[in-house]
Order: sequence, then structure tokens, then C-alpha cells
Amino acid sequence: MAHFCKAPARPINQVPGTGAIQACYGCGENGHFKRDLPKAKNAGGTGRLLAIGHEEAMADRTVVTGIFLLNKSYACILFDSGAKRSFVNQEFKHLLNQTAQALKQTSIVEMANGKTETSNKIFIGCTVSLNSHSFSIDLMLVSIKSFDVIVGMDWLSRHHADILCFKKAVRLHLSSNETLVICGDKPGTSLRIISSMRAQKHLRK
Repeated sequence: MAHFCKAPARPINQVPGTGAIQACYGCGENGHFKRDLPKAKNAGGTGRLLAIGHEEAMADRTVVTGIFLLNKSYACILFDSGAKRSFVNQEFKHLLNQTAQALKQTSIVEMANGKTETSNKIFIGCTVSLNSHSFSIDLMLVSIKSFDVIVGMDWLSRHHADILCFKKAVRLHLSSNETLVICGDKPGTSLRIISSMRAQKHLRK
């Protein structure tokens, strides 16, 4: 939320002669509308952070990263309210130990570099463990640059989650009187986080 942020707000561009704010609901930037983005009408999901690196995510106050258990395997997870769906990396799928199901319709995911990727597979009912709590999550299969899993708005909204920008944490409202705060990696940490798949490649070498 805004009151957790210490960084100054970006300048707001207005449409000349109207006083209206010109902001894009597709990428969040000012100065253009979503309809002006290439392939915006065809994108079935968001890939804003499917090509982002861990260092970039650490510097971004609007996302949270951390290592958590997914189907009893440690996964490098990114919580991103800018992603419509939740995704799992192609290279991590064999660690889930379950079979992907076919989607009724193929989804088109737009990457940060402007390219698109199609996905027609989804893992239903995976289990992510956060502290002492376990949650069910559905994960679409795509290629991700630096993370094993991206948790998007489909899961965050279901659990009434807030991303606490300044604290670099995710707050889940479990019930009317119980909340769970998940602290992520903070900028300046000396611990270098890499995905499980990249760690296995280094070990093989």
C-alpha cells in the first residue's frame, strides 16, 4: 500500500487539454494507454516479471521473493501482484511429482521482452508451505528466467493478501481475527538466491 512506500512517486503524465491521467493498465507506466501496447489484446496473461532477474526483484518494492516449500521441494518463489495468474518453471515441473492437466483454452503469456509464449498445461492443487501453514495453488507451466514459481493475483486475491512494500513481506488474512505475515528477501542481503534448477546445474558441473 502507498503508505508503506518510502520511494517518491513517479511523475504523472496528463493527456493534453483534458486533465486526464494517461496511464497504462497493462504495464503500469505513465505516458500511454494499454491499447497502444503491441499484442495487448491477445495477451491471455501477464509476463511482466517472467523475464526479470533476482537482483531486479530485490530492488522492486512491489514484489516479494523467498525460498519456500512447494510439494515438499524447495522453490525460489516470487509474489507479484502484477501477474494475473500463477506460474511454475518448465524445468521445475518434475519436482512437483504430479501430472499436469490440459487447459480447455490455450493461454498466451506476454513476456517482458515483448515476446509471447503459449501455455496449455496447468498443475492443479499444488501445495505451498508458508511458515506452519499449507495452501493449495494452481500453477500454469511456462518458461521463467530466474524463479521456480511466480505467485500471481489469482492466488493472492483468494487469500486476501497484501504486499507490504516497505517491509518486503506478504500479509495473508486467514480469518477475521488471524493474519499471517511472510517476510521475503530484503535489499542488501549478502545471501545470493538462485532457483533450484540452476543450483542443480551448478552441482552437476
